[in-house]
Amino acid sequence: MITKDKGITLVALVITIIVLLILAGITIAMTLGENGILANAKKAKTDTEKAAENEDTELSKAKSRIDEELNGNSSGEETAQNYIIYNKDSDTGFDSSKFNAYDITPTYTEGKLTFSSNNGQNGYIVLKEKLNLENYSKAVVRGKRTNNQSDYKHFWVRIKDNNDPTDAYARLNNRVFANPNEEFELEVDIPRLVKEGYPCIGMCSGDIEIYSWELVTDGASSRKQPNSNTHYIFEEGLTGFNMLDFTPYDVTESLSNEKLTLSSNSGQNGYITSKEKIDFSNYNKMILTGKRTNNATEYKQVWLRVKSDSTTSNNNFVLSTDAVFPGQNEEFELELDLSEFNDEGYPSIMFCWGDLDIYSWRLE
Repeated sequence: MITKDKGITLVALVITIIVLLILAGITIAMTLGENGILANAKKAKTDTEKAAENEDTELSKAKSRIDEELNGNSSGEETAQNYIIYNKDSDTGFDSSKFNAYDITPTYTEGKLTFSSNNGQNGYIVLKEKLNLENYSKAVVRGKRTNNQSDYKHFWVRIKDNNDPTDAYARLNNRVFANPNEEFELEVDIPRLVKEGYPCIGMCSGDIEIYSWELVTDGASSRKQPNSNTHYIFEEGLTGFNMLDFTPYDVTESLSNEKLTLSSNSGQNGYITSKEKIDFSNYNKMILTGKRTNNATEYKQVWLRVKSDSTTSNNNFVLSTDAVFPGQNEEFELELDLSEFNDEGYPSIMFCWGDLDIYSWRLE
């Protein structure tokens, strides 16, 4: 019996080789081609690296925004520049139409700015535009007293709550006493809680040449931070002070570079009372800290009180500390317990003849 051996034919072998070559070509194309596995892997790696870089950038920006909110950091591009009201060394000129003036005549000729006040009284010039001050740490003026019309040599840099030049009160204030032909640089710090205002210059009779008048950003992030649970009536480095917010009786105030001084000099008790009615049920205590800088008599008493109204009457207080008796240049702290007082009223300070430096007056 004859048998036949079974095997692959030449045709089948050729077909098999062709199929394998086709599969190999497809595999090579999928692996090494323009849209192949290796190209896609490389692209995926590049996209991942770019995404990581973008994420780092966004995280950095978010951190900067958080730092700015928490610390008053003004390093961003929009807040990095000083606000130039006038600077003789820059391209910034002076446009008197942007200011309200009282007994001050500005003269701007060939880049030189001069203020003149010749009525024998104080003059003021104030920017009409209210500025956002949150990104600025201080207002700075540089110049030279070129002429005095009297013995008074005062020059002030101020931040006001309004743009009325006839209103002498300012939220922030500092001054120098410049002699004829004496150059000066004067600055007033802008506390954290003073959010907006109007830059102002004041001067006694005579002439002043102005070199520059700017709001600067230096140190904005280092300014004192407010406590959200505290109501600040006044705080050094944190708030300004405007006497228009208070009812005085035999008390005058002066604010110079964040330092608040109260004076009572007519031989009797003086006091100031806030015009703002406070709901004291939200607070546990009222605190006053300061220093007795001058005793005009042997009487040294200081009281911290709550009054039922903001009038000049001395007798309508509803809550009071006992008096303290600070001596000359002696610091003091008064604390009024509000834990059992749930009514509304007006914070008030009363003191005997003399001067007080106030460091802090707050509700906690």
